[in-house]
Amino acid sequence: MHLFYQNPIPEENNIISLNEDESRHCLKTLRMSVNDTINLTDGEGSLFTCRIIEVNKTICLLEITDKKQNFNARSFRIHIAAAITKNLSRMEFFIEKAVELGIYSFTPLICQHSERTNFKPDRFLKIAVSAMKQSYNTHLPQINNLQKMTSFLNDISSFKNTQKFLAFQDDKSIHLSKRCTEGKDAIVLIGPEGDFSKDEIEIAIKNDFEIVNLGMNRLRTETAALYACAIINSCNASLLK
Repeated sequence: MHLFYQNPIPEENNIISLNEDESRHCLKTLRMSVNDTINLTDGEGSLFTCRIIEVNKTICLLEITDKKQNFNARSFRIHIAAAITKNLSRMEFFIEKAVELGIYSFTPLICQHSERTNFKPDRFLKIAVSAMKQSYNTHLPQINNLQKMTSFLNDISSFKNTQKFLAFQDDKSIHLSKRCTEGKDAIVLIGPEGDFSKDEIEIAIKNDFEIVNLGMNRLRTETAALYACAIINSCNASLLK
């Protein structure tokens, strides 16, 4: 069954008016009609099962037949903060796949060795919405504004009770899979293709980030970020249904 997205979802007497874009997709692309059933999410964890009760050229009205809150909610959250790549399409690929893997939020970073310093969150949000619907995920990740890494680290208060990792390969670092704790939120910092600077690593350590590695191979930024998501999911495999 197809999943539709709308936020906010105005609800009155169990009746929802589907927005124009989603109505067009429902009626013209998928050729659905009165009495057909669809699923709808607000991107905040709610799943509505609805019956189409009325249609016109631009809008369709839905009757809620079932509602589940915190649908398939996870007990852990994955946060990725990564330097924006020079080729932006690589980060767009990352966002699409990370949403499928269940990322909770993404913060794009400007690091000392970054080659790109501009970013349009609206484009990434559109990709995230599409990936959320395709993967039948009811949580739309938060796509934050572009930040300098130093500013991000100085405002880390929202990540209390969170495992904090910085991906960097050296002789002393331990693989992320051996440091990740099941059932606990995790944030992973991923550097640019030129990697983090010495100063950035020192600031991260002062902010309680642990240096970890992602294996022996040198990975591109978007590959490292996706791999980190996969590792954290693997560490929490017993909690995933």
